[in-house]
Amino acid sequence: MSLLLACALLLQESPETAFQKIEAAIERSKSVRVLYTLCPAGEPENLNSGTMTLDGESKMKMAADLRSGGSSRVAIWTEFANARIRSSVAGHLVEVSGDGHSVRQNFNVYLSRLGIFPGAMFEHGFWSASSRGAGKPPVDLKEIFTLSNFEAAGDGNDGSKIIRYSFVAAFKPMPLTWAKIWYDPKTYRLLRREECWTDTGKEQILVEEYEIQLDGEKVAPAGAGKPETPVRSDAEQEVLFIQARLQVSHAHLKNGDKQRAIDVLEDLAANFPKHVLLPEIKRLLEEAKGK
Repeated sequence: MSLLLACALLLQESPETAFQKIEAAIERSKSVRVLYTLCPAGEPENLNSGTMTLDGESKMKMAADLRSGGSSRVAIWTEFANARIRSSVAGHLVEVSGDGHSVRQNFNVYLSRLGIFPGAMFEHGFWSASSRGAGKPPVDLKEIFTLSNFEAAGDGNDGSKIIRYSFVAAFKPMPLTWAKIWYDPKTYRLLRREECWTDTGKEQILVEEYEIQLDGEKVAPAGAGKPETPVRSDAEQEVLFIQARLQVSHAHLKNGDKQRAIDVLEDLAANFPKHVLLPEIKRLLEEAKGK
């Protein structure tokens, strides 16, 4: 029995090997489409939506809006096209030149290692320093944010598996200390991430959940007997994101928080100035300001 057990353990895939397969699937995909939600673990009522789309090494973009208690708010978006990066965090806009290959590598790391929100925040800081003449931004986030202490952390819902790992960074202080990811062991598709984020000495668990399409494939959630998620184009993902934010704005108005509703609508108008839904966004914004 001991020999059989030892053989079984040898045949089991290590957590690090499983993570490498998850990361490799993202890196080798030309097209990546992500719909995701994010929220602080202790504030599930502050659930926010975001999107990220990667088209080879030529076009990339992400957008999200994170809110916590009170009036605290961080709206972020990044676009890359024609060798230019435009990135905004809470209204602070940075524009720098970028190489498509390096930019895509770093976007891969957002999804595979760091989380989309933390990855975008880190790079915005690096790009800000570069635009001020403080040197070039890091070329490879994968080299800067290495990982260690991979551990199997049990089973998740619907047949998913959980891996825990620690962050090792080339700079201090390091805001991220550890993360746990949920994935489908049949497809190695990422489903969820929880990670510990330290800000001004306070620890907070940030949660991101993902619906990912790689190279236009249909996505079947972990577990059997569930319907496939339809493939969504960039335009469809943008509509879903805008609709989710419009619902958030409506909820703020319903709760009597006029200013937060206006903030959401103004962000949408600024981030999607040519979208087909812009007239509706502007109409709702005028109504909100008139209340």
